[in-house]
Amino acid sequence: MSTKRGIGYLLMIVGVALLIVQNFGSKINISLPESISKTAVLIISAIAIIIGFWLTLKGKPNSIEEVPIYSGEKIIGYRRH
Repeated sequence: MSTKRGIGYLLMIVGVALLIVQNFGSKINISLPESISKTAVLIISAIAIIIGFWLTLKGKPNSIEEVPIYSGEKIIGYRRH
C-alpha cells in the first residue's frame, strides 16, 4: 500500500470517528471539548473524509502495461513496462 493511500484511509477513519463521537458521544461516554462547536466538528470531519478519499484515489498504482516478447514472429512471453 502506498503512503498516500495509508494517510487517506487514516484521515477517513478520523473523520468518521469524529462524526460518531459528535452524534453518539453521550451514549458511549466520550465527549469533545466544550469550546468546539458541533458545526466546526462537522466541517472538520467532512474535510477529513473528503481529503482522505481523494488521497486514496490519488495513491492507486498506475496500471502496468505488459509488452510482448517476440522470438521471430511468435510471442513467447510478456514483460511489464
